[in-house]
Amino acid sequence: MIISRGAGILAFLAFGLAVGIGAFIASAMGSNPGESSWTISIGMLVSAGLVHLLGQYLNVTRPTAIFERVRGRHLGEVSTSLAKDGLPEPLSLSEQSPLTFEESAVLRRMKNQHTMFWIPMRWYGLVFLVASLSVANSSLF
Repeated sequence: MIISRGAGILAFLAFGLAVGIGAFIASAMGSNPGESSWTISIGMLVSAGLVHLLGQYLNVTRPTAIFERVRGRHLGEVSTSLAKDGLPEPLSLSEQSPLTFEESAVLRRMKNQHTMFWIPMRWYGLVFLVASLSVANSSLF
């Protein structure tokens, strides 16, 4: 049973897609996928980068930006420029007044909402990198 929260299942699907694309490329080149596992390794390497970037965006960048925008507008700490929605653009968190303990707790709860097996999605990029290197290493022998 796969236990995921949010979009964490995308890490699992990206891994399967990477292996499938690598096997497809190997068969399109006219070789057996077992003999040319370097194509699978390259697919897993690309998948590792994409999963890490997507996980970083979903788990850290986006929640922080949402919190920054809502908090800045709530406290009235805004710049003179207007955002796309016509409201004043909030200051960044580093320019706003320091976070209270409660606000820090809210920001922590907003992060890492996309997990698989309780591991944040961005760390699966490292898992895929190690798997890619092990597949590449096994193809050398």
